[in-house]
Amino acid sequence: MCSDSRFPQPGSSRYLFLYCIARPCFFDALTFLATRNKEPGVPLKMGLGMIMLGVGFLLMVMACLQRGGDNPDETVKANLLFLVGTYLFHTFGELLLSPIGFSMVTRLAPVVFVPAADGCLVPGAVS
Repeated sequence: MCSDSRFPQPGSSRYLFLYCIARPCFFDALTFLATRNKEPGVPLKMGLGMIMLGVGFLLMVMACLQRGGDNPDETVKANLLFLVGTYLFHTFGELLLSPIGFSMVTRLAPVVFVPAADGCLVPGAVS
């Protein structure tokens, strides 16, 4: 991995998505819906989160196919927008899934095992 600042760092785009897009779109929209008692339920949020994660993985498949599928051509490089789009959809999907996952673990796990269950959920949510 090259650390030269002239090269784009796609991993940093996640924070751009969080602060510039997710705050006004996701959080304000959910707050607006909650004040009107029309907040989507847990199954809908989980379903939308899983769909967003799936779209992100489909973008990676498209990047692989652009390079030539099973027989990749070393001279062909996949477009960087595939990676940025994957970060976008995975970030938004995680914003919908993570809070629900923690809530469900806290609600469903026996009281004695709640800290351990939350500890098992964190590595998947942080990655």
